[in-house]
Amino acid sequence: MKSVLFGWELGANLGHAKPLASIANQLRGDGVRIVVAARDLLYARVAFAGIEAQLLQAPIWPDHRHFGSDTGEGSYLDILVNIGFADRAKLAAVVAGWIALLDLAEPDAIVADHSPGLLLAARIRDIPVVQVGSGYTMPPVEYDRLPPIRADRAAIVPESRVASVAAGVAAAYGAWAPQSLLDIFRTRARIVFGCPELDVYAPFRREPLCLPPEPLPEFIAAPVEPRLFVYLGPDVPGIDQLLQVLTELNIPLEAYLRGEAAPLGQFLTLRGHRVHDTPPALADVLPNVSHVLSAGGVFTCHAALAAGRPLLGLPQHGEALLNITALEKLGSGRRLEPWSDEKALRNALLAFLRDHTLLRQAQHWAKVLGARHQPDGLQAAAGAIRQCLGMSATGSATAAGAMAPQTNP
Repeated sequence: MKSVLFGWELGANLGHAKPLASIANQLRGDGVRIVVAARDLLYARVAFAGIEAQLLQAPIWPDHRHFGSDTGEGSYLDILVNIGFADRAKLAAVVAGWIALLDLAEPDAIVADHSPGLLLAARIRDIPVVQVGSGYTMPPVEYDRLPPIRADRAAIVPESRVASVAAGVAAAYGAWAPQSLLDIFRTRARIVFGCPELDVYAPFRREPLCLPPEPLPEFIAAPVEPRLFVYLGPDVPGIDQLLQVLTELNIPLEAYLRGEAAPLGQFLTLRGHRVHDTPPALADVLPNVSHVLSAGGVFTCHAALAAGRPLLGLPQHGEALLNITALEKLGSGRRLEPWSDEKALRNALLAFLRDHTLLRQAQHWAKVLGARHQPDGLQAAAGAIRQCLGMSATGSATAAGAMAPQTNP
C-alpha cells in the first residue's frame, strides 16, 4: 500500500488543516494510507474528521528570538529567520525530528503546507514533495533569491548565510546540500492557491494560481437587511466584549467560533443567533449573509471576494494584516482598529455595515473573480500526488517517474 504524509509545520488555525484534509479526501478511493503530521492536533482532528488518517504531532520549532536588526517581514526569508531557520542548532533539531518521523511513517510522497523544515528533511531522505499553500507561504522559485514582499525593508539576515546553515545541516547527513535557499522550495510539484488580488508576490508570480481546495461561493445579491457572518477565535483581544456589542446591534448573526472561544457560542445561541458547532462550508454560508467579520485568513478573504461580501478584519499576524490591507485597497474590506470603549466599537461596526461603497466594490470584485478562469487546485494537487506515487488519475499503478523534479539534487 502506498502512503502519503501530509505535513503542516507553521501557521495557525484551520487555514492549513482544512485544505490538507480536502486534498487527502480526494485520495480515499486510491487505497492510500494517510499520515498527518500537524502543528496543531486539535485543528487537524477537526479538519480530518471522517477521513481515515493517522494523526501525529509535527516537530515544533524551539523558542527563538533574533538579536539584531529587525525591520519586519520584508520577505519569506524574514519569516524563516524569525522562527530560527538561521540558527544551525535549532534547524538541525527540527530537521532531525522530521527525519525521525519520516523514517517512522515511511511515506512514498509528501504533501507539505508551510513546512520549510520538512522540505529540507524530505530532500535529505529523497522523498518527492507536492508543496501546497497560499501565495504568502509559497514564494516564487524562478529567481536566484527569494523575492521581496516589501521594497522598503531590508532582510534581517543575508540570504546566503541562511542557505549556508541549511547546507551545513544537510551535509551532516551526507546528503544533497542546497546551493541556494530557493533550492529547498523547488519541489516535485507546487500548487499555489489564491487569486492575484490577494497574492503578496503577484508582481513576481509566473506559475499559475489555482482555486483553493474548498469550493468558493457563487455571487448572488446580498440580503437587503444586514446579516453578519462571524468567524473568530480566542486569539482576538476583547472577543467577549465584541460579541456583546454585536448582539446589541439587533441584526441576525451566523457564527463559527474556533477553539477556546467556542463556549461563547452558547451566549449567541441563547440570543437567537445561529452558531455552527463545526467549521461550515463558506460556499454555503456566505451567500446567505451580507457582511463578514473575521481574523483575515486568506481563504476567508478569498471566499468573501468571490461572494461579493464586504469583510471587516481583526488581523492578529502579518499574513492576515496583508490580506486585510489588500481588501482595503480593493475597496471591499476594512480593518477593525482597537477600540477604546463599547461606544467606539459600536460606531465602528455600524460604519462598516452602513458603508454602501464597500458593498458595491465587493460586488464588483465578485464579478471579476467569477469571470476569471483558474485551474482547479484540488484536482491539481491530487493529480500531482498520484503522479508522485506512480498512479494514474483513477489511482491504479502506472509507470513511475511521471513527474520530474524541478532541480536535480
